[in-house]
Amino acid sequence: MTIVDDFDAFLIDLDGVVYVGETPIPGAGDAVRALRALDKHLLFLTNDPRSSREEYVAKLRRLGVDVQWSEILTSGAATAAYLARHEETINRSAFVIGTPALKR
Repeated sequence: MTIVDDFDAFLIDLDGVVYVGETPIPGAGDAVRALRALDKHLLFLTNDPRSSREEYVAKLRRLGVDVQWSEILTSGAATAAYLARHEETINRSAFVIGTPALKR
């Protein structure tokens, strides 16, 4: 039995764990494939809101990691989801300072 057997889901940071810049971390793609083969749920996390989920999907696929849009969670996406769920922020405007991906 390994630690993988103890969990149904894995939260995986992107930069420094799956890749550094445009370079994949050796073995990261194989590890993701192995987790998928065991039917584990995966969520890829990043605190970098400069890119959209679509851009992260494209980057990961380019680096040999098969991922779906729904498996990516950025800090920007988490912020948008938070704002959409809280009554005090619904139908309110905000001045966003950041990249176009953060503004979407």
